[in-house]
Amino acid sequence: MEASALCAMYKRIFALRNELTDVAVDELVGMFDLTDSVLLRHEIAYALGQMQRTHAEPFLRRVLADLDEHPVTRHEAAEALGAIGSAHNLDVLREFVHDHAPEVSQTCALAVHRIEHAIERGACACEKTAQAALARDAAAAAAAARTREAGAVGAVRELGEAGEASEAQQLADPAFDARAAYSESAYMTVDPAASSMRGLPLAEVVATFSDEQLPLHTRYSAMFALRDMNSKAAALALAAGLRERSSALFRHEVAFVLGQLERECTVPQLKECLANLAEHPMVRHEAAEALGAIGSADALSTLRAFAEDGEPIVRESCAVALDMFDRTGFEDAGVVV
Repeated sequence: MEASALCAMYKRIFALRNELTDVAVDELVGMFDLTDSVLLRHEIAYALGQMQRTHAEPFLRRVLADLDEHPVTRHEAAEALGAIGSAHNLDVLREFVHDHAPEVSQTCALAVHRIEHAIERGACACEKTAQAALARDAAAAAAAARTREAGAVGAVRELGEAGEASEAQQLADPAFDARAAYSESAYMTVDPAASSMRGLPLAEVVATFSDEQLPLHTRYSAMFALRDMNSKAAALALAAGLRERSSALFRHEVAFVLGQLERECTVPQLKECLANLAEHPMVRHEAAEALGAIGSADALSTLRAFAEDGEPIVRESCAVALDMFDRTGFEDAGVVV
């Protein structure tokens, strides 16, 4: 597909996402079979999840169950079902928790946890929090506390190497209370895991985020708490997660979150990720789009360097990321960026 056609279709996908109607859902579903681009097909699934329209559920279940579909697209369909949050999708999600593709199986597990956790808490925020949900939050907080000291040391070392001594000292200080550093989430996305760690000290959140022995949903909760802090120290702690080796799914979400933050201090780590040909293409693709969101001269030159990458999803992501930097073009297409 020509780059211009690719970018036009990409813009249309996200313009439709913002419409939040069943008519828009139908158009997105119709677009799916018009392209063999994994980038576009998985973005369609992503957009359908963000819209949270139950009208999209039959299509998303079909994509998830299609073993001939690319795992990255199937993963996005599973995440979309989790974002919509209907309890009747639990059976199909549980069916693929043991899928052969790790990105699919892990996403299904996250989606199951997200839906079950929402059910336990009750459909309305004013309802009393279920004891099971309270117990799980307490267990996650206890696990974070147990690993806090080791996690803080690792985070300090990582930030110190990046030349962020003052930020690192904040992490190391047990008395530092990050609650004031949190802002209300400004990101108009339905996240694959709820953040139950808002208001906890930065070092404690980083320790949980960095602990590869903890459940993925617990680490995701820490990830989104770090994002919502929206500080340089939190961004650098997130960027360090691009080097963890336990889960490509986790690393790809880290790259996505760094794109949301748009902090130039994370460009070196994103460049390293994109340049790593041994990395999962799904992770490299998110790193490319994050670099496009940041849009610094260094980021853009890196995207141009990989514009002919051998992996289609990476190559196409570089094209879209370079086009995304033209915010005017996206706004003209009715896309909120």
